[in-house]
Amino acid sequence: MEEIVITGKRLTTAEWSEATTLYELGQASLSDLSRRFGISSSALSQYFKNKGVTKGSKRSEIEDKVKEAITEKAITEAITFASLRKKRIEETKAQSYQSISMIAALTAKLVSDTARAGKSIATLEDDLKSLKLASSIISQTRYERYKLLDIDLEVDESTLPVLEIRNLTQKEIDKLRSSDEEEEEDFAFPKIEENDIVVEE
Repeated sequence: MEEIVITGKRLTTAEWSEATTLYELGQASLSDLSRRFGISSSALSQYFKNKGVTKGSKRSEIEDKVKEAITEKAITEAITFASLRKKRIEETKAQSYQSISMIAALTAKLVSDTARAGKSIATLEDDLKSLKLASSIISQTRYERYKLLDIDLEVDESTLPVLEIRNLTQKEIDKLRSSDEEEEEDFAFPKIEENDIVVEE
C-alpha cells in the first residue's frame, strides 16, 4: 500500500484518508489526530494545508444529508400512517353502518311478526330491551373508535343515522298490520346471515 511521508512516522494512504475525514467532519482536532496516529500536530497541519483541507468543512454537508434523510423518513411515516388511518376509518364506517342496519332489521322483523300474530307490542318488552342494549353497545364502541381515529374531525355526527326504539301505540300496530296484509307479497325483510353479525372490538 502506498505510503505518504511528512516527517518522522509514516502514515499509509488509508490512515491519511481517515485522519482527513475526521478533521473535515470536525470530529477531531490536530492534537486528537496527533495522539491517535502518532504524528506531530505540525506535520498534520502542513499536510492538510497542502491538500486544502479545512477543519469541519464537511460538517454542514453531512448534517444536511442527515436532516434530509430524517425528513424523508418522517414524510414516509406520515404518509403510511395517513393511509392506515384512512383504511381504518372506512372499515369503521362500514362496520358501524352494517351493525346499525342489522339492529334495525331485527327490530322491524320482531315488530312485524308480532303485529301479524295479533299480539300486543307489550310482549316484546324484553326483546326490545335486549336490542336497545345491543344498540347502545354498538353506539359506544363506535364512539370510542371515532374518538381514537379523530373521525369527528371529518364526519358531521348530526348526519349519522340514529336508531330509535320506542313502544308503538295500538293505532300504529293496527296500521302496520293492515299495511302488511295489503303488501305482504312485496314486503321482504333482509335475510340476516351469521356473517352479517359484526362484533366490534
